[in-house]
Amino acid sequence: MSETAENLLPALSLPEHNQLWLALSGGLDSVVLLDLAVNWCRVNDQVLRVIHIHHGLSPNADQWARFCQVLCLDYTRNNDVSVEFECHRVTLDLAGNIEEQARKARYAVFEQQLGKNDLLLMAHHSDDQAETFLLRLLRGSGSQGLRGMPVLRSLGQGKLFRPLLSVQRKQLEQWAEKYRLNWVDDESNQSLAFDRNYLRHKVIPAIQARWPESHQQFMKATANLADEAGLLRDLAELDLQSVRQSSAWSREVLCCDALRRLSEQRRINVLRHWLADQGMSALEKKQWQIVLDEILAARQDAEPCFRWQGKALRRFRNQLFCISEADSEYVVTAESEKDSRVHLAVYSEKGGAVELNLPGLLSVTLMPGRADNSDESVIALPDTGYLEVRPRQGGEVIRLKGRGKKQVKKLLQESQIPPWIRQKLPMLWWCSADGEEQLIAVADRWLSESHLAAQSGRCWQLTVSYLSV
Repeated sequence: MSETAENLLPALSLPEHNQLWLALSGGLDSVVLLDLAVNWCRVNDQVLRVIHIHHGLSPNADQWARFCQVLCLDYTRNNDVSVEFECHRVTLDLAGNIEEQARKARYAVFEQQLGKNDLLLMAHHSDDQAETFLLRLLRGSGSQGLRGMPVLRSLGQGKLFRPLLSVQRKQLEQWAEKYRLNWVDDESNQSLAFDRNYLRHKVIPAIQARWPESHQQFMKATANLADEAGLLRDLAELDLQSVRQSSAWSREVLCCDALRRLSEQRRINVLRHWLADQGMSALEKKQWQIVLDEILAARQDAEPCFRWQGKALRRFRNQLFCISEADSEYVVTAESEKDSRVHLAVYSEKGGAVELNLPGLLSVTLMPGRADNSDESVIALPDTGYLEVRPRQGGEVIRLKGRGKKQVKKLLQESQIPPWIRQKLPMLWWCSADGEEQLIAVADRWLSESHLAAQSGRCWQLTVSYLSV
């Protein structure tokens, strides 16, 4: 075995995992990694699953997908190992930032495919790391961005692992030459219209010509910055303990008053890490100013909302929520209305739990229960007519025990329920065969006096899941 091989093989020491995956573009880097991974799987008696992303951007994209498929078949035939191939096509908006869209589309597929504790191998090497460092430096990134790509990080239910980050591309070329590997060349890698390509072909060669040790210095800088980023993460975790609060409406919220007591630098640091954990993309300076000035500094009775790349940062009653932007929208689709109704005669006969759904609203679950004066979410229902979940239309009135008739609008205004939850509260109606209709419940918050369960007799437990929002 050559010196090159001895330098590469130790890099493929893999963390514990369930299923092993590999991202294969068909280029030199990923083909070398595939060769290494097949050897590892043969020794460790594992199945290797390979993902190829078909971006549809090149006239050669179909040929690349076929090349990758045949390559995996050849490895399976010629080695005592199973290499399973799958190709995923993605659609991109040609009018936008193609590089960023392609990256997001790839990672979205990877995240969907990985199961619990699965491991995805990617072939990024130290030359890629240097390019990433320079790109982010030119964009004004701080230590969090300049630390570069991590060797190991979470991705969906599994993890992403880059075993070649300490290896230079020239070493991969030597490996491919020694073992006579074939690969495809993406013509777009030569286009100087892309920032990364410009750095690769113009800037980095000039830097290396003037400073031959620059590659090692880039790696040293990213390692030092990774250490600093780790310290900032530790500080954020400490600060989160003082600003994090529990909520019935979200798995985790932050206290705005507690955030304001931190210095601006620590405030931004804890928010940056918390928002990243909630899945929000990194903010730029302009967006941070909006968050600090218009969200955190807003009046106590204000309900500001900041939207950014699919996520929404909302404030309500001194608490900060990070939710999916889709959860801020109210959409009901007519084709799903069949799931929003249940005929009581059929339900009473079959028994068991039943779930009423109308997309855009929280789901309602009914299951047989027993009357209990301490449980206000137990209702009595007749064996005739049907139950139906509807969105709030306005003007609804419900009669509450000991309080008489109340407008639903008034109840919602007086409640401590965030506005984006209010619009998703399901209205549960009982409808008779002759057209009579009664509002019997507003989610599980307010139940009609006429349908409260008696001390005895058949009744149903009504539950609504709020943490799904």
